[in-house]
Amino acid sequence: MFLTFDLDRVLIQNPFLLGVMPTVRRRLRPYVDPAATGGAHPDLWIAQRISSKSKARMLAGDYTGAYDWDEIINELAKELAFPDHLDIAGLVRSFCRPEYIAAYPDVVPALDLARRRAKCVWWISNGYARYQQPVMEALGLDRFFDGHFAPDRNHLVKPQPELFAAAARASGLPPEDGVHVGDRLTDDVAGAKRAGMRAVLLERHLPEPFRNTPPLELPKLDAFREYAAFVARGEGVAEVFGIDVEKECVPDAVITSLEQLPAVLDELAGGIQRGGAAGSM
Repeated sequence: MFLTFDLDRVLIQNPFLLGVMPTVRRRLRPYVDPAATGGAHPDLWIAQRISSKSKARMLAGDYTGAYDWDEIINELAKELAFPDHLDIAGLVRSFCRPEYIAAYPDVVPALDLARRRAKCVWWISNGYARYQQPVMEALGLDRFFDGHFAPDRNHLVKPQPELFAAAARASGLPPEDGVHVGDRLTDDVAGAKRAGMRAVLLERHLPEPFRNTPPLELPKLDAFREYAAFVARGEGVAEVFGIDVEKECVPDAVITSLEQLPAVLDELAGGIQRGGAAGSM
């Protein structure tokens, strides 16, 4: 078996929320014309403009460029006549400190177990490697991984199945021997399953009515499938990538903590072995 993991909100908190974006807003704020904001606070206007620029790239088919925050933010800075260049990758590195980044408490035990059980372990993110790898190194998590797959390295994004297929090829195992763990139904679940892998949804804030159902049984419930389709539509990329949320956003298992992952992997590994796959734990 080989394993792949999403990063943000699954393994780590990156420094964009608490460090990078507050700095960007503070530096651009004096150059915002109040008459252009429609009465919105300049910080909110800046955030909305950055988001809209990313979305426009996505809709235009520039999937990789939609996550290039250096280009997007400096495009906005130029429009505002900001006289300097904002080094977003440099800001990420400068904020790789405990006050701005973190690993969830359940991460290290889960990755230690994954490292011992699986043939290969990779991370797959829509965050550029130049933004993510410094965080992984600062948190000491890079030691658990054989490598990574990201838009600036592979020119692909989740949910494009080719990104997951690249991990399968690197592992030397068939895609059906792979399990991906992520928190987004479109990017992580649909993307992995389109590539022929198993998908485990990590939903740390799963609604209470679903929490007592075993991880592999929950996706079978009609109520959960309706919930998942609703959430998937709200993620904003289903139409872009032609995802049928009712059929493609159904994970193989749902967990609320990585502490549940070992038992789920045991069950999935048993299914793989019964199916005659080549991989093993």
